[in-house]
Amino acid sequence: MSDDSQDGMTLRQEVEADLTEDLSQRLHKLIDARTDLGLFRERLIHILTRYETYEIRKPKVTRKARKSQIENLKDKAEKFLAAASALHPQTEQSIDHSIGSEKLRAHWHKFGVLNLDAPDVSESDGMSDCTNAVSEVIAACDDELRQLDETKGEGRKSSNPEVDQLISDLADIYATESQLGKSPIYPSETSEDGYEGGLYLLTKVLLQEYAPTNYASCADGLGQRIRRVLSTL
Repeated sequence: MSDDSQDGMTLRQEVEADLTEDLSQRLHKLIDARTDLGLFRERLIHILTRYETYEIRKPKVTRKARKSQIENLKDKAEKFLAAASALHPQTEQSIDHSIGSEKLRAHWHKFGVLNLDAPDVSESDGMSDCTNAVSEVIAACDDELRQLDETKGEGRKSSNPEVDQLISDLADIYATESQLGKSPIYPSETSEDGYEGGLYLLTKVLLQEYAPTNYASCADGLGQRIRRVLSTL
């Protein structure tokens, strides 16, 4: 799917627009599908919509990077509190006054100085509000780090769950549609990935054409990935 989402379209409609008729026809012919092209294409749209849903929900940051970012944020927040607590009362009072002035200027900028219908400026306790907010950030960081620690021993999850789900769905399509009468995937000395078979080719061509970025990330081990997914079905 293209990076630019098309306004006013549902996810399914975007998938339907991106899945070309030519690709649908080639995949239909590739596995010698039983049903007519229209129904076959509808099944592809359905599973690709699920694939896109998994893609959207996939974590965009690794567990290690997430932990590092949270620890860094907590460290900076604690240093802020330490610096705030070391302020001389006169310095804190001056900063409180400046915070109030900044809030007032922001309010005027948003609503206008002479706007009688503008809401009242929200009251501020200056540095006290800031330190309370930062304390909440630290508590949130502690909670996040605790959750990461509690789930540390969990089994390793797939780095491409959306691809695994797509393979599972394509395996179902292949099992119910294909008339090839051959194994869905089998070792091959002539294949660049070491595998051949209708399901292997169906998955490979669809990923190459529809999701080239994901294909590039798993191309070398695609055959092994397919066999692993099939072993769990």
